[in-house]
Amino acid sequence: MFQLTQPQQNPLRRAIAAACRRDEAQAVAEMFERGHLAEDEREQAHSGAWKLSEKIRAKWEKMSGAAALLHQFDGAAPTARPFLAAVQTLPTMTDEATILAFLQDKLSSGDWSEYWKHGQSRLENMALFRKNVQIDANLDVQEQADVLRQAHKKTEQLIDLLAENFIFAEQLDDTTIKAARKWEKAGYSVNYQLVYQAAHTQEEAEWHFQQYVNAIYTVGRASKQVEWTSSHGLTVKLSALFPRFEYAQRERVILELLPKLKKLFLLGLEYHVPLCIDAENSEHLELSLDILDALVNEPRLVDYQGIGFTVQAQHKSTPLVLDYLSSLAHGLRKRLMIRLVEGLDWDGEIERAQVLGLNGYPIYTRVEHMRIAYLACARQLFNLAGAVYPQFATQDAYLVAAIHAMGKTKSFEFQTAFGEDDGLYEQVVGRKKWGRACRINVPIGKRTMWLPHIVARLRDYGTAGRFVHDLANDKIPLTELIRCPLDFAIETQGAPNPEVDLPRYLFLQHGWLNSIGLDLNDPLVLARLQERMNIAQEHGFQAASLLAMNTPSEESHFVQNPADYSDVVGAVAFTNRRFVHNTVSAAKAVETRWQSVLPEKRAERLYAYADALELALPEFVALIVRETGKTLPAAVSEVRQTVDFCRYYARQSETVCVARDPLGTVVILGSWDSPLAGVVGQAVAALAVGNIVIVKPAEQASLTAYQAFKLLHKTGIPCPAAQLLLGAGDVGHELVCDKRINAVLFTGKTETAKLINHTLAQRLDLPLLNTSTGGLNALIADNSVLPEKLCADIIQAAFLNQGPMGNGLRIVCVPHEIAETVIHRLQSLMDELVVGNPMNIATDVGAIIDDTTYEQACIYIQKIATVAQFCHQSKLPENHNGLLIPPTLIELNSLEHIQPDAPILHLYRYRSEDLGRMIDQINGKGYALSFAIHSQIRDVADYAANRMETGSVFINSSIHAPVAGSRSFGGHGFSGTGAQIGGHFYAQSLCEGNWRIPHLNVDAIANEKSVQTIENLIAQCHFEHDARVRLAGQAAQVRLHTLRLAQANLPACRGYLHKLTWRSPRHVWIYGGSLETALAALLAMAAAGIYAVVHRDHLLAGFQEQLSNVMRVSDNPQQQPFVSHMVALDLPMPDIKTALAARNGSIVRIIDARRGLDVVRLFDEVGWYEQII
Repeated sequence: MFQLTQPQQNPLRRAIAAACRRDEAQAVAEMFERGHLAEDEREQAHSGAWKLSEKIRAKWEKMSGAAALLHQFDGAAPTARPFLAAVQTLPTMTDEATILAFLQDKLSSGDWSEYWKHGQSRLENMALFRKNVQIDANLDVQEQADVLRQAHKKTEQLIDLLAENFIFAEQLDDTTIKAARKWEKAGYSVNYQLVYQAAHTQEEAEWHFQQYVNAIYTVGRASKQVEWTSSHGLTVKLSALFPRFEYAQRERVILELLPKLKKLFLLGLEYHVPLCIDAENSEHLELSLDILDALVNEPRLVDYQGIGFTVQAQHKSTPLVLDYLSSLAHGLRKRLMIRLVEGLDWDGEIERAQVLGLNGYPIYTRVEHMRIAYLACARQLFNLAGAVYPQFATQDAYLVAAIHAMGKTKSFEFQTAFGEDDGLYEQVVGRKKWGRACRINVPIGKRTMWLPHIVARLRDYGTAGRFVHDLANDKIPLTELIRCPLDFAIETQGAPNPEVDLPRYLFLQHGWLNSIGLDLNDPLVLARLQERMNIAQEHGFQAASLLAMNTPSEESHFVQNPADYSDVVGAVAFTNRRFVHNTVSAAKAVETRWQSVLPEKRAERLYAYADALELALPEFVALIVRETGKTLPAAVSEVRQTVDFCRYYARQSETVCVARDPLGTVVILGSWDSPLAGVVGQAVAALAVGNIVIVKPAEQASLTAYQAFKLLHKTGIPCPAAQLLLGAGDVGHELVCDKRINAVLFTGKTETAKLINHTLAQRLDLPLLNTSTGGLNALIADNSVLPEKLCADIIQAAFLNQGPMGNGLRIVCVPHEIAETVIHRLQSLMDELVVGNPMNIATDVGAIIDDTTYEQACIYIQKIATVAQFCHQSKLPENHNGLLIPPTLIELNSLEHIQPDAPILHLYRYRSEDLGRMIDQINGKGYALSFAIHSQIRDVADYAANRMETGSVFINSSIHAPVAGSRSFGGHGFSGTGAQIGGHFYAQSLCEGNWRIPHLNVDAIANEKSVQTIENLIAQCHFEHDARVRLAGQAAQVRLHTLRLAQANLPACRGYLHKLTWRSPRHVWIYGGSLETALAALLAMAAAGIYAVVHRDHLLAGFQEQLSNVMRVSDNPQQQPFVSHMVALDLPMPDIKTALAARNGSIVRIIDARRGLDVVRLFDEVGWYEQII
């Protein structure tokens, strides 16, 4: 049985979960009613906001230093990004060369001069230093370094200034408490914040816990035992106290974290120190409420009136959270301190929902809507008097004035953050002013620990804190700034921000819907998913081939869950290989019939299939988890990929592939590591353009394929057009050997792909072979990275969703300077991973697919450990009954011994000056699938990405799963041949005709010098007039129809940039053809920057001297290791093809150019996927 969650019995908690991503317009309409201001309240709010804002603006004219920068800084401006990167990263760097390169990069890409306009005198010349970096680019290296060192000094001074403004003290001691008394005398109370970021390791969590314990002692000793609402307190961040604070690990959280929290809160009670639970992202809300419920119901805390909880106005579910908190307090006759903040990590909430494909956002997408919700929540808090003590944290002058008007004689407090020296609360606190209580939230700790907080505070002025930034701009009239938020609702009618697409509609402008995902932190989602998955497995699964002709099956065999051999998933009956001939005959018989179906009709059926797959997601997830040992998130991702493929190829059948002839009958040989997306994705691409498919899935994933094709037939794709043939390897071999097959699409091992290629080479024709064969994926980091983010991305790519798959991370290369830090952190993160049966939601790492793969992995680990510098492995569960390999990290002093198929992570230390040689060494392995480069220096990232042979580049990002039309999957060399799955050209490769180039954001640039060389030769040849005209036309065409240096932007989630680039092969063999056709092909290749190779007997060989810069002559081209492609102007004989197939190295791709060369087919697609830092 799947164990995902326990049923939620509390109706208020169910309502909170249900409201998480409710429609924004409906939520705003409700908030509009709840936040309604009476006429007198509106008048008081307006007049109060005017007076507050007027005085604040007058004060800012005299501001200097960090205060002036804070209120002038626009976190939404593009120029802010380099500056924020410097603030967060620069103080953590120790290597001078990296520091100078980093500064040169940031100072040259962002104009910071406006930031220093109101700065202190020591910063006034910062803009000059920036200009010097640009203007004096011709200075010698030493002079440029001196300029950068001065810039570094000035930047560090600025960061120190910001730290002084935002961080009160490095440690909380008696001296700090004494210094804070100045606020107490002015009428303020204090809340100390000790931690900003979550813990990722047990070591960090234990350190944070001890800091809280010591802080309670320190604050408590100085406490005057006044009312709880006036006592100085602490803010407690739950995720800082446990490294796996997530819903999937709820059992561990309750077992391990809750006792520690009870100890803290009991200390708070003993020392009279209020403790407020800090805000977390929406994904942690349910777990935070569980913790609060347990604390409030703790008998030993019955007299503790200092328990606080933070809620966010930007969350759509907050009103229901307040109802729940009120019910908790009423039920126990307690009074909770409820702190209302505007919001936390707005961008992160948007990004997460888009990446996961959720059915909406948990937050409001407009700042105006959040302000309306703030008013509504404030009104609600006032109505809950007796159960809660309201605390309003905001720097918005209108909200402060409105709350003052709404609260009247009620008891509550405002809260401000240390560093907000804008004079707002100077006008509010004190008997001679508004007489309102106010609490200052004061960060305590070392500068490096709070750098993310400083960056977040600065960035906030582009989102929720926009009011503060706009108030500093005297060009914006106060009448515009202090408008009542409720007026905006009338203008917007609650409509979401048009610049923030809903996750469902990310790709809508490109013609298809995004696949729907699941929020695995939502207990209602988990409850429904658990119910449907358990129902789906009640009767087991039976599978046999789905063929057009009645065909007997062999005896069934049982399929076991590789993570738990006691779990029998179902039974599969294979088809004997002797029936392959009949299967192909049936396919050939319906080729014309399926091809005659109109493209829009084929697309309509594939759209219907995509919809059906989405509806059946729980059933497919259950089957994938049990049959292949994938984790729950990985299985959900697998189904989503499949849905994306269906819609993307359906759209292409109506656009770029319309009116094209299909190839005929296509054989698809799938692999176990992508049991649904790999098989179905390729099948729907072929079907969309009118091909017939025969699919032979991996024998270990037969049940999943059977269910997928059964559903495919139900949605209108006839069985003869899409046959499923279950069997072992001999069935696949028979299919490949059948000479009636027009194309083979293979996913699997490189060795098998080469055998298939050798079989096809013996034929007289040129059937298409597209392969995807895994790779030796690498990640390289330099000294500019943040180790915390780097290690998190490494763990995700190496061991979690993609770990056991062909696109899992296998090599990590880090500089000597940060190697020890990275290794220590990776070990700690690995120790937190849960290995086991993925039917339990807590499992992070699932099983190896079968006994053979498991034994090979074990043998490899034992062998490689003998030459390793060290080996670290995570723990396995006791008494497990499956094929579990512990996450393994091995450090090597050489890259020679690494094998691509082993599901472990290899770490290699390098020196910065050896970066290029190391990349060349990795390239020498022959694989080119996925590569990640982590660097905050643009030149380094671009250098590594361009030098590495790869099919996908990930910059400052983990290696993600592919998404059709956005992130493709595939490679070249040992990693595959042909177009990439999910890429622009994949469906086009399965039909006739020239490929259509996508819309380019950066136009291609032909190699003009090389084209002119060939044109000069053509002018010297004595071609007839018609031939000269044709060649002249070809010369003009190749200047436009190429992808050399071209780029095309792709749709991407918030926080990411995606683009397509293309790389041409270096050497291509031109085979056969007349002199005219050979020169035409040479023109196209030369324009693309490709160096041609011809046999010494070829017609072009006689022009070797004139064409020396575009062509070379060889006695035996098929044996040249540098030749990666053949352009066949004539049909090559089987002996030539088999010689190529037998050659050591990767598969030589043969391009059928008998009707002319479409040079686009020679290019390898390279996707660039960058996470914006």
